[in-house]
Amino acid sequence: MDADALGVPDGQGTVVTGAVSASDVEMTSFDLGVAEEGVEVLEEYEARGGCVLAQSGYLDLLGRSWGCVIQGEGWVDICVVQEGRDGEGSTLSVIHMDSDDVARELEP
Repeated sequence: MDADALGVPDGQGTVVTGAVSASDVEMTSFDLGVAEEGVEVLEEYEARGGCVLAQSGYLDLLGRSWGCVIQGEGWVDICVVQEGRDGEGSTLSVIHMDSDDVARELEP
């Protein structure tokens, strides 16, 4: 997968693949902006319960990318909200990893 496939403008990012195995990777587009979608993400996890916010914050200086790490018992979700290509809306990427993913990575 290349940076363009993830919506990263030319020359502005590098995609690292194969670093971590994940159970599930999900990408969804929304009409909301980055900040509004970030609030929605956090509210959904809060309503779901059984997890804590480990980290959150903007990933760039212009506020076009925001991310958080949510941790539950035996799992972690890494969420990244990026501004849409045309400056409208946003894209949410969620990478879900659980203890089985870690065990697979540690196998000889």
